[in-house]
Formats: sequence, C-alpha cells, structure tokens
Amino acid sequence: MSRHARLIGVLTRRAVLDRPNERSSHAVPVPRGGGIAVVAAVAAAWVWLAVTTLPAVDLARWLVPLGAALALAAISFADDLRSLGAGLRLGVQALAVAAGLWALDGRGALAAVAPAWIDLPLTALGWLWFVNLYNFMDGIDGITGTETVSIGVGLAGLAALGLAPPTVSGPAVALAAAAVGFLVWNWHPARIFLGDVGSVPVGYLLGFLLILVAGSGLVGLAAAATLPMVYLADATITLARRVARGESPARAHREHVYQRAVIGGSSHSAVCVRIAAVNACLASLAWFMAPVAALAAPLVGAVVVAALFVALRPAPVPTPPRPPRGAREGPAHRRERVCRAGRAPGARRRRASGRGGGAVARPARRRPAVRSGGGRRGRWRHRVERRALRRGRRAAPGVAAARRSRRGGAPGRGRPGDRRPARPGWSSRRGRPG
Repeated sequence: MSRHARLIGVLTRRAVLDRPNERSSHAVPVPRGGGIAVVAAVAAAWVWLAVTTLPAVDLARWLVPLGAALALAAISFADDLRSLGAGLRLGVQALAVAAGLWALDGRGALAAVAPAWIDLPLTALGWLWFVNLYNFMDGIDGITGTETVSIGVGLAGLAALGLAPPTVSGPAVALAAAAVGFLVWNWHPARIFLGDVGSVPVGYLLGFLLILVAGSGLVGLAAAATLPMVYLADATITLARRVARGESPARAHREHVYQRAVIGGSSHSAVCVRIAAVNACLASLAWFMAPVAALAAPLVGAVVVAALFVALRPAPVPTPPRPPRGAREGPAHRRERVCRAGRAPGARRRRASGRGGGAVARPARRRPAVRSGGGRRGRWRHRVERRALRRGRRAAPGVAAARRSRRGGAPGRGRPGDRRPARPGWSSRRGRPG
C-alpha cells in the first residue's frame, strides 16, 4: 500500500474531512491533508540535495527555508484540524518570509533593478501574497498539482539553459516530482485533497526559488514573473474586485476564474488541462523570449493568460442585490447588517450601565400591528388594511376590534364612529392610558 493510500485511511478514521458547503466545488466529504506526504517527500529530497551537492557554507542557507516551510506545514495542519485566527497564521508566515530573506543574503526579487530599501519590503510583501494565493487557488481537483509541476519544470529548464543558478534545478525537480505523485490521487474525482498543510509550504518553497531566480538579473526577473502568471493574475484580479466591492478578502468564496468556469459547466479535468497548456506556453516564453526581450515576455504572457480566461467561459459573478439609495432598509438587509455587527437578529444594543455592567443585548420591542393614532400614517395603515380585507386576507385583531367598535358591538373598545382601533388597556381618549 502506498504512502498516500495509508494517509487516506488515517485521515478518514480521524474525520479530517473537507465537507462540502455552498462555496465548495465537490459534493461529498473528501479527506484533506495529502500535503503531509508531499511535504515529507520534498523535505527528504531537499535535505539529500543540500548535503550531497552544496558546500558546507551554503548548507545552512538552504536548510533554513526548509525549516520555515516545515513550521508553516505544522501551523497549517493545525488550521486544517481547527480553524486558527488569521493574525496567528499571518504572523508565522511573516516570520518564515523574514527567515527566507536572510537565507537569500538580503537579495530580493528586485535586487537587480532597485536598491535594498525598496527591494526587500516589496519582495517580502510579494512573497507573503504568493504564499496565500497559492492556498486560495487550491479550489478544484488537480489544479495546484498541475501548477506546481509546471513551475517546477519551468525553473529546472531555466537552470539547464543557464538562465538561473544551477542550485535551483534539484529542488525544483523535487517539487515537480512530488506534485506528479500527488496528482495520481488528486486528479478528478479526487480521493484526497492537499489541504493547507500542503499548499502553504509548497507555495513558500516555490516562492523561495522564484525569488532566487529573479534576483539573478533582469532576464531572471522576467522569467520568474512569467512562469506563475496564471495563479498571479487570477488571484490578484479576484482580490481587487472583492476589495472594490467592500467585501472581506479573507472570506471564502467561489469567484476565481477557474471556479466560475466549473460553475459554468466545465469539468475539473478540462480546466486543469487548459491551464497546463497555457503554462507550457509561459515556460516557453521564459526559456526563449525572456533572454531576447526581457520586458516583452511578461507582456505576451499576460495576453496568453487573458486568452485562457476568455476560453474558460467563466460564469458571471453574482452580485448581491442592494436597496436603492434613499429607500428604506428591508428586513433581509437589516438582518445581515445586525449579524455582521455581532448581534443576534431581533436584539438591540443597550448602553453600559453605571453599575459595572457591560453593553448587553436585549430583545427589541415589537410595534403593534395597528397603531392607535391618527394623521397621515394612520390613514395610510387603514387604507392598506381595508385593501387586504377586500382581497380576502385575514384581518389583524386590531382591525376587527375597530370594525366592531364602529358598529357598536364592542362596548368599551372605542366610541362608535371612531376609525382608530383602541388598544387593550387604553381608554377611548387619544393617547392616554385608562
């Protein structure tokens, strides 16, 4: 029995499952945590390559990012088991990025074109974003395995052509080989998911290799920007669109282009095959066009990715209806606003009392169906109620009482001819308790 098969059995018995919800692209619970086997295989190959091919001086600088990736795998697996706060996860990721920049000798992706005070902050932010987008984009069967194979083969080709440091080749091949082994189990229909335990550290290690290539010169920067352009474009455009609408970037959704393509009728396998074909074009641009026209390679790659997004035929992104400006807030929008504020629907916030009590929620008073009072509002309510009576609807108790009082059949409930229904416990005089 293979390592992945044993892992599927363990995760199933431990109920480490990705259960379908309204934002999922699968219909049955599937074990998640296949990244454990992927990270273990990559770590073993990474250590073997570092020990056998690198001098002792560079050994620590290659083992530090591996240790950071293992720390990210541990915190991500804890997040798979029980949801952790975004602040804790981002803090650990920021520490891992800082350790990786130290391993790179303080040379970021823009070292060839910008000073260090510009290069390092932008590289840190870009690396942190790449780690998270690699996790965001893992939403259908086989897509992250396909992307990892494509980027790994592209990096190995750059090293073989002399466009990247030769030390990049071994780790890139190890990542691609681990992804191929995982695709056997993750291809549609998937028998196991990668999970955060796999997507986060794999994205971190690929980011390390891409930054190492980009820092070698302008050609390396163009090639490193071209290889992962499918993931970069989809995740960045989707995030910008959601932020522009005022939505939370951390909230789960199904608005990525590949997700909308599946919703539009394409299969998981068809989407992954098209992405693999575009990634082959991007790798060709990085291998052959970047050395000749470094600035043109990313631009042509962007055109190819845009053609992919059009060819996928994604379904339109649904936009929630909003009340028009100046209109009264409806009950659905009011309930959504109250829930976002952290209160239960039907409860209102009371100010803190001076006797040590905090702000508590108490039930809101319900207004009577028929208010006792005249004026324009009262006439409008009676008009609506009379219209409902004509249509055969059930009359409110207050309306029935008012009708009986006008007929003189309910003494004490109101004066004959008074069109206003009297509330129980109130006198017939307007607005005064009896």
